[in-house]
Amino acid sequence: MSKQKNSRHCNQAAAPQELSFAEMGKKLHDANIVVKQEVEELNLVIQSLAEMEKKLHQANMVVNHQKEELNSVIESFAEMGKKLHDANIVVKQEVEELNLVIQSLGEMEEVYKVNLKQPGLAEMEKFYKQKIQEERSARKETEEEFKSFKDRMAGEVDLKLKTGDSENMNNPVNETRLKEMYEKLRNDWAKIKPKIKQAAQSDPEPIKVGIQRNFQSGAKGIEQKKKEIESVFKLNADSTEASQKVHEYTKLTLQNLQLAVYYSFKDTAAQGFHGQEGETHSFSNLTQKCRWLSALLVLNDPPLQPDWKNHDPGQDAWNFFPQKITAESATSLCQDHSENVVGYSLTFQHPDVNQSEDKMMM
Repeated sequence: MSKQKNSRHCNQAAAPQELSFAEMGKKLHDANIVVKQEVEELNLVIQSLAEMEKKLHQANMVVNHQKEELNSVIESFAEMGKKLHDANIVVKQEVEELNLVIQSLGEMEEVYKVNLKQPGLAEMEKFYKQKIQEERSARKETEEEFKSFKDRMAGEVDLKLKTGDSENMNNPVNETRLKEMYEKLRNDWAKIKPKIKQAAQSDPEPIKVGIQRNFQSGAKGIEQKKKEIESVFKLNADSTEASQKVHEYTKLTLQNLQLAVYYSFKDTAAQGFHGQEGETHSFSNLTQKCRWLSALLVLNDPPLQPDWKNHDPGQDAWNFFPQKITAESATSLCQDHSENVVGYSLTFQHPDVNQSEDKMMM
């Protein structure tokens, strides 16, 4: 009997200890969950820091590139300043010589007026009048040469500024502003994407191909015009100096074409997407803007295009637009996407979209 009592007593004493182990196990499990969450948060922080470091590195590269361009501009202006200084010295010398000629003419004219009043000097008067006329003709010729020299120097400076390697910040289609316009296009797509997804019945492929098709159309159309312009200018390149001038004026012509394309569609492109238009109208506006911007990107020096090849949409299959536009993409766009793009058509596209494509490329 005493042994049974002792056994029951031991079992009753062990029960609280077992309960305590269960609670400890639960607390340990909860602690593991908290630790796991903190590790995940820490990994997110590490990933965020890595991305920030990458962006900082890219920003430093951009700053260094801009510094190099700025130094190039400073050197260019220094060289032009030296040329202008030399030109001013030449001009000053010519002005001084011209003033001496004018003064000499005035003195000669006064002498002639006094001497020619004497009788019997008709022949001398005729001779000196002829000399005065010759001096006046020489003076007029000097003035015309001086004016031609000033106009030529002004043209040289203006051409260098417009066709130099540095970015013209007053140009509405310089590379920086083209990238800003492309970023705005990506934002426009984000605004209309929900309605397009609904209309396309969850099939993103035709829409993606349609957008790439419009970029390809804009690029190919303007590329043909570039080749035509370059072929015309090549006819006049008959010497080293002439070739340089031909190159500069060809570049200037392409810049003017780029500005003409920009202003031909600028007001329409500036209209935003507020989500109030129907999906057909919104997509039609977006595709026109794709063709327009693609043409502007091709006319940049160097040509640019979205980096379709290396684009990773992530988990969103409707994330069509690459983050970057690169020069390498411009050279491969027409070759890499021609077969894939032509094989698709948009299921809900408005009839005017295809017509507007022809109108956009003039």
